[in-house]
Amino acid sequence: MPVKYEYNPELRIIHTCPYGDLLIDDIVSYFNEVAKDIEIHSGVIEVVHFDNVENYLFSSNDALQIPGQYEEMKVKKNIKCTIFIGEDDIHYGVARMFQNLFGVDDRHYDMFVVRTEAEATDLIKNING
Repeated sequence: MPVKYEYNPELRIIHTCPYGDLLIDDIVSYFNEVAKDIEIHSGVIEVVHFDNVENYLFSSNDALQIPGQYEEMKVKKNIKCTIFIGEDDIHYGVARMFQNLFGVDDRHYDMFVVRTEAEATDLIKNING
């Protein structure tokens, strides 16, 4: 599965690292795995690092299913927000596409797109107060 994740229980952060050739099925499998992971507590922040993705093997039309598939993980883990890190223009653009996908329906998701790990760290500090 080309989506790995690590959970930091002290900081309540899921660091998500997709890599290689990324498919919609890989993203959905990740959502299902996290939703079932009993080690991950409620009220976490998800940080998605795109720097190791080589190819996005799905269309923007295929990506429309992502928000609906995300719902179970969001509810079960009470995810505070998702922060996408897109350091180069391609990864940043895909991150913005994901952010926009979650704005096409009535559900509320806090999603942010940043360029660097440092920006993500600052944002987490602001979110956690």
